[in-house]
Amino acid sequence: MQYHANLLSPAFWQTQKERIAAGYVHDVYPYEKEKRFAHTA
Repeated sequence: MQYHANLLSPAFWQTQKERIAAGYVHDVYPYEKEKRFAHTA
């Protein structure tokens, strides 16, 4: 609750809904870039 209380607010989710409808999708990664697996093609 100390860090993520905003996730409980209807305003937060309404904003997310509007952003997604506008075509923006926010990627959420569980780790910092330095700790993720490298993708090589």
